[in-house]
Amino acid sequence: MRSWSTGQNKEFITGPPHDVTNRTFVVQRVFRLSDSLPQETVAARWRWERGGWLLVNRVSGKMQLVPLPEFDPYNSEAVWFRDYAAYCGVSDDGKKVSAILVQLGRRKPLLKKALGGAGADMQEAKCGAPIWQRAPSRVTFEPKGEQKFTFTVPTRGGGVGYRRRKHGRRVRRITALPNQGPRAKQRDGRSKRARIAKRRLR
Repeated sequence: MRSWSTGQNKEFITGPPHDVTNRTFVVQRVFRLSDSLPQETVAARWRWERGGWLLVNRVSGKMQLVPLPEFDPYNSEAVWFRDYAAYCGVSDDGKKVSAILVQLGRRKPLLKKALGGAGADMQEAKCGAPIWQRAPSRVTFEPKGEQKFTFTVPTRGGGVGYRRRKHGRRVRRITALPNQGPRAKQRDGRSKRARIAKRRLR
């Protein structure tokens, strides 16, 4: 456990950080929770608790919590790859375990597959740490007592102005599409008049 400070912001963190980009990284936070009873008059009691994950910007120092659905700080092991996190989540009532895959910036998980009941002792995780692979990007879950399965991450991009991923990065393609804006229309009009003038000379 150690502290991380960026100007006025200070958080205590645990475990190794994961670099998302050259400017941002994610790390799990810990915090002090008051453990004093209302009737106690002695010095305040505190205890350390694990929390969720933080997204930290190295340049601006901005920190923000990463929303991980059904993430249990003590029983879920988030395994990061690029901007994806794979882990086994636990329902709010503690009765169900699900294989979950999330991506930073997306509200809904890319994958949420029920793995059955959590069992009496959640220290014995329903599934081990997910295993990542690249080309194509995919993650394998190995639930205990069940058959392992692999989920292939959908490729991003493919829209107008983008080409295929190269070396794991989405590359911007700058193209000039016809009839875009008033200047393009003006150029089209000039070229049309020039073609008409050439025909008349013939």
